[in-house]
Amino acid sequence: MATALAGCYNNASEFQALAERSVPIEGTVYSLNCNNHGQYWYEFYFNGKRHIGTNEPNAPKHCTDVSVGAKVTVHVDPKNPDVHTLATPSVAYESRRGFYVPTWAIIVIGGPLIIAFQVWQAVRRSK
Repeated sequence: MATALAGCYNNASEFQALAERSVPIEGTVYSLNCNNHGQYWYEFYFNGKRHIGTNEPNAPKHCTDVSVGAKVTVHVDPKNPDVHTLATPSVAYESRRGFYVPTWAIIVIGGPLIIAFQVWQAVRRSK
């Protein structure tokens, strides 16, 4: 669990750096999957290397607003181009910082807690 939370912290700190020094780069939408929560993929080139990413819930354009080949503005950290977003960098950082419980943690931790509670209730009733 600590590793997962540390990973969330690292992700937030990377996006803090992005918010501080981002540069806008032109990207291109190359794939759509609007049936999957409006998801689409984009690509851009930075220093001759291709990078890809998916839109986020707070991205300025929804899947129905773009088409394959459409141009999008990608905000890139020039010191770490693997960190990029379509959302405004400060918005992307705000959505990642602070303490939050990842969805997978709710399932992994919540499931056993529910089972333990049910077992406890059954033992308590049998007394």
